[in-house]
Order: sequence, then structure tokens, then C-alpha cells
Amino acid sequence: MALVPKQWYASTSPNERNNYVEILARKSGFIAWFLALIKVDPTFFMSVSHRQVVYQASNLMGYQKIILPIDSISSSFFGYHKPWKAAIAIFFVSIAVGSSIIDATHSAMGGMTAMLIGLIIAVTYYFLNKELFIGITDNNGEKFALILKRSVLEGQDINEQQMELVTRIVLTVIDNQKSQKLISSSISS
Repeated sequence: MALVPKQWYASTSPNERNNYVEILARKSGFIAWFLALIKVDPTFFMSVSHRQVVYQASNLMGYQKIILPIDSISSSFFGYHKPWKAAIAIFFVSIAVGSSIIDATHSAMGGMTAMLIGLIIAVTYYFLNKELFIGITDNNGEKFALILKRSVLEGQDINEQQMELVTRIVLTVIDNQKSQKLISSSISS
């Protein structure tokens, strides 16, 4: 299920809640947006501090919160998926509809208009439905991820560089935690 980001924070310096990363997202779509306006929207949240990763999901049926100590994180990942197959299918359907209009009415103008509208819809679909994903894997191999797409209504435009930054921050926090444990263990020895 793709989500749209409502709030995004990713920095090498922690915010006022001591988090390096905070991602708040909601389900995509007009109905989910309307529910967000009246504060009954299902939300998904991920945060990373120097001690833990919090992953939580809430919906109308309930709430789940998972707190993982930073040293139980084995990896962080990100990527994206582009819906080019669906966009091409939309365009080919518009060509078929346009051809049918030309055959039925012998009007090239109506058919070309249908094809142009189909092209616009296909391009819009392609750009609005690109999905970016980000997540972590714990030491047991369980993955906790958020799948995000462009947020037109909230005005959040998240890209691959921001996803990579989050991944680098998580890995840096993990490395820092391991370094502190090594220093602590060598001091106590």
C-alpha cells in the first residue's frame, strides 16, 4: 500500500525530540486526505534516534507500535518503482479508443483528441504513481518499510536523494552505537 508523506525530517543533527529521522505518512487518495482533515486518518510513522527505531501504524481498527533498539538493526534500504507498464497500457488503450472514434465517426479530430487525452493521463499517472520505499531490517530478518509516493495535496516531494540520506543516517547511527559499545567495553576491561 502506497502512502503519501505528511511530514518529513532527515538530518545529521537531531531535532527537538532527539530524532535524526521522522517520517509521518498517510494512505493515499482523496478519501484518506479528507479523513486526515477531520483527524481520523490512518497514519504510519517511523523515527530514528541514537538509541532506537520506532515504527508505528494506526488505523480505525487499532494501533501498533514497534520499538527496536538501534543495535538490533542489521540494515537499512531504499529504492523506487516506476509504473511505466501501466502508463504504456493507458496510452495504448487511448490509441484504441481514438482509432475506434475515427472509424465510427470518420473524424480524425475526435480520435486525435482522445489519443492526446490518453497521453496526458498516462504521463500524469506515471509521475504521480512513482513509489519510493524506505525501511530497515532487524537482526531476525524482519523488514519494516514505508512505501511512499508523491504528495500533491500536502506538498511533500520526496526523492531518491532524500531516501539515500535517511539510509546513510541510519547506518551512521548504527556505526556510532557500535563504536560507543567498543569504547565502553575497552574502558571497563
